Amino acid sequence: FDRVLELFSGQMASNDSYLYLGAIQGLAALGDVAAGRTIPILVKDYHNPKLPLETRLKVGEALVTIAQRCGELLPVHAPLLMDCFLRGIQDASADLRASSLANIGACCEILSWSIHAYIHEVLFAVLSVLSSSEKDILVRRAAILVFVLIVRGLGAVKLNQLAKGPLLVQMIERLRFLAQSDADDIVMAQATQAL
Repeated sequence: FDRVLELFSGQMASNDSYLYLGAIQGLAALGDVAAGRTIPILVKDYHNPKLPLETRLKVGEALVTIAQRCGELLPVHAPLLMDCFLRGIQDASADLRASSLANIGACCEILSWSIHAYIHEVLFAVLSVLSSSEKDILVRRAAILVFVLIVRGLGAVKLNQLAKGPLLVQMIERLRFLAQSDADDIVMAQATQAL
């Protein structure tokens, strides 16, 4: 196991898409047979500032692929994955922040009802990004994508049931504001779609 993991992890640093995409699939296959061992190692790599940013982003792709392949069993691994990506939102790199948000959205869509343990924390994080002075357009777009994927995974009625209260109201008000007055046309369109 350790040697195979080391081999795939080494290929993640490759610029050749054939190699690194194969490495992602290989890591996902390891996640199929030993998710409990694979995920913590990849989470550690995702937050390792000594690794090149591109490698860290590829590790995030591998983690999402593992999450997708877990399917209905994702709630078992969700605490580690959600913590990983929520911490990633605070990274200095805008690319890693955007990646973390997109990865949260992918996990939320898969989790469906099992998102209840994370819904308030995720909505708070998304609202914080959209209400802050975040300058990076990709990070802001990714934040709206998280909300869209939550709605897609749960549906509006279930979202209302899980996230009753002022946080959801603030989120909707923020989206309305962005839909009407954001400087980026894509953020405006995404906010409109999210509503």
